[in-house]
Amino acid sequence: MKYSPAGAGGSFNNGKAVKGAGAQYEGVFNGERYYIYFRVCYCNDSDPSKIGVEFFLLENTGAHAKNNYDSAPVEDYWANTILRCDIRNDVNYRMVNGKPLYWTDTSSPKLTVEEMRKLLTEHPDLGAKEVKEAIGTPNCIIHSSNSAGSRDYYELKPENGEPRYVYISAQSDYGNIYDAYVCTEDSTDYDNPLYSMPRG
Repeated sequence: MKYSPAGAGGSFNNGKAVKGAGAQYEGVFNGERYYIYFRVCYCNDSDPSKIGVEFFLLENTGAHAKNNYDSAPVEDYWANTILRCDIRNDVNYRMVNGKPLYWTDTSSPKLTVEEMRKLLTEHPDLGAKEVKEAIGTPNCIIHSSNSAGSRDYYELKPENGEPRYVYISAQSDYGNIYDAYVCTEDSTDYDNPLYSMPRG
């Protein structure tokens, strides 16, 4: 299992402390990838009976891709829930940069890495006619929770038989492009951006 911290916090009121923490794990069992999230309370001076597991989630890859795409607020997702097992085998997803992305297959043209680099360098705007005609609809769009910004993913032509994707960070679905990078199933090449907006 691969461990990642998922935050910690607490409060202090009238000399009484409440403290908690979260964790997430990723692992493979019988050839299938699973994700585990949990949050615990380990200190509650006001009500010690509330010390323990506050919620626990087990997801397979399909569920993980769909739930990330939906970006359901924790309050909605965990309403009246402590223990949840979410297994979905009917979700179309792709592994990009080591993470499953909810994926929509399109008939949009698939450019090579260099064709995409040339296109975005000449037209760094997702709303530009040249860009829309050349790459069409994204295979996956993830919107920022607190802004109009978006992260768009497109499939590129494979290289040496391996899938390639482009990750585009933009002002909006049809706005200026901030950055664009080539991704494989396991990594993102941040050292060689396809495009990067001039800073300053």
